[in-house]
Amino acid sequence: MKVSIFGLGYVGLPIAVNAAEAGYLVGGFDINENKIRELNTGISDSPEVSQDQILSLKAKGNLYFSSNIYDHQESSIYVIAVPTPLEEDHNPDLSYLRNACNLLAKVVKSGDLIINESTSYIGTLRNLIKPIIEESSGLLDLRYAVAPERIDPGNTDWNLKNT
Repeated sequence: MKVSIFGLGYVGLPIAVNAAEAGYLVGGFDINENKIRELNTGISDSPEVSQDQILSLKAKGNLYFSSNIYDHQESSIYVIAVPTPLEEDHNPDLSYLRNACNLLAKVVKSGDLIINESTSYIGTLRNLIKPIIEESSGLLDLRYAVAPERIDPGNTDWNLKNT
């Protein structure tokens, strides 16, 4: 089973690495081409992911990184882990999420699973993500899920595996 992670920041990259370590074929997607180049050489700014982990998983063929959306069209599970920074009015900036949905709509197939890992308010999946992807892709038989808890980078008590 192939999984694609959209957004390779402090949440997305550890998810990608842990999924690859669990045996999934994982594609990491990010629009930042410099980040993709660095990750392809094992360079990571994540305290939870080492260069050795990245290079080992890449060598095994379990992990790859690309900023070409069509390199991710064979996935059946998509995890959205893009930033949702707060705006001046303390509401989340959902522009990254909207962009991810529009890109994802280009490659999803019937029955694929889309998981929102990005921090947002209740109803974002139902009222924003699902309508954008359905309208852009024309597919009405996609599956959706939301991760109710996110990792807290640097927290030694609650990490990716026990969250």
